[in-house]
Amino acid sequence: MKAIKNTRRKAEGGGRKTSAQRLTSSASARRGVLLLVILGMLTLFLLIGTAFISSSNQYRRANKSYSKVGEQKNLEASQKGFLGEVINQLIRDTSNQNSALRYHSLLRDMYGTDGFITTIGTAGGRGGPVLPTWAGGATNPTGGQMIEFQIAPSNTNLFRLSGITLPAAELSKIENYYNGQTLTFLDGVAKGRSTRIMGYYRTGPDATSPAIFRLLSFPLADGSVITDPGTLSLSRILINGRPFNGTGVGYNSQAAATDPKLNAVERISLAGTPFDVPIALAPNAAFFDPLPMSAVFPQMAGSVPYYYGATTTPVSANRFYDGLGGSDESYDAPDFQNMYLAWTSPNPGEKAIH
Repeated sequence: MKAIKNTRRKAEGGGRKTSAQRLTSSASARRGVLLLVILGMLTLFLLIGTAFISSSNQYRRANKSYSKVGEQKNLEASQKGFLGEVINQLIRDTSNQNSALRYHSLLRDMYGTDGFITTIGTAGGRGGPVLPTWAGGATNPTGGQMIEFQIAPSNTNLFRLSGITLPAAELSKIENYYNGQTLTFLDGVAKGRSTRIMGYYRTGPDATSPAIFRLLSFPLADGSVITDPGTLSLSRILINGRPFNGTGVGYNSQAAATDPKLNAVERISLAGTPFDVPIALAPNAAFFDPLPMSAVFPQMAGSVPYYYGATTTPVSANRFYDGLGGSDESYDAPDFQNMYLAWTSPNPGEKAIH
C-alpha cells in the first residue's frame, strides 16, 4: 500500500508546474489578448476610413449637384439681367457711348432732344418766380393761375438733358416755342410736381435778351395752392424736349427736293482709298471720326464742319452723336432709324440672343 501511495504522490508531484513554467504560460496568454486588441483597433480604423471615404464621395457628388444648380441659377439671372438692360436701352435710352442703341430709344422720341435742366433764380435777383404782370401794369391778372420766371443770358447753370452745357443764348428765339412742354421740379417745395409751359418769349430781338417762361400754376403735394411764387426760388427744374420733332439720323440739309433727306455720309479712308459710309446706317456714332471735316453731303463738293457738334471740347463731353436733325423722328417703323425693330434672324427657329 505504501508503495502505491508513494507512486501516486510522485506522479502528482511530477505533474505540478514550476514557477518558470507558470510565468511563461501567463506571458503567452497576455500576448494573445494584446494581438486581439491590436487587430480590433486596426479593424476599427479600417471601418472609420471606409466611412470617411464613403461620406466624402457622397458630399462631393452632392456639392457637384449643388454647383450645377447654382450655375444654372446664375446663368438664368445673368440672362435676365442682360435682357433687362437691353429692354431699358430700347425704351429709356442709355448714357453708354459704346452702345449701338444710344439715342435710338422709344422714349427719346417722345421726350425730345431739345429739353434742358436749370435752376430758378430768386425773386428780385436773377429772374426768380413771380406772378405775371400784363401790359398796362396789371399785376396777377389771372388770379394766381399762372407763374412766370426768366432765364438771364448770364445763367451758367443751364444743361441739356444729355448733361452738356447749354448756353442761354441758344434758347429758342421763336415766341411760344416751348409752349405745351412739360416742366418738372426736381427739388424744393414742389419736388416731383409737373406742370405745362403756357407762354414763352424773349424780351428783345437778340440772343442777349432774357427768356421768359409762363407756367400753369399747380397744387403742391399736400394739395395746397401756391400763393407766393417766391417759395419756388432756387428749385431745379427739368423741361422736356418737344416730342417727335427730329428728322432722323443722317439728315442732309443740302439734299435736293427729289432726293432722300437722310443721305449724309461719313468719308473714311481704307488703305488710302476714300469710302462714303451712310451715317444713318452707322448707329454707333461714338466712333465717328472726330475731325471737323469728315461728314459729307453728296450734293456738295466739300465737307460739313462740325456735323456732330463743336469739337473744341472732348468728344464725350460736348458732341451730339445723332447729328443734324436729331434722332427723335416722328415715327417708329422697321427701318434704319429703328434697327432693332427691323432685325430678323437668318434662322427662323433660332432662340439665341445676338
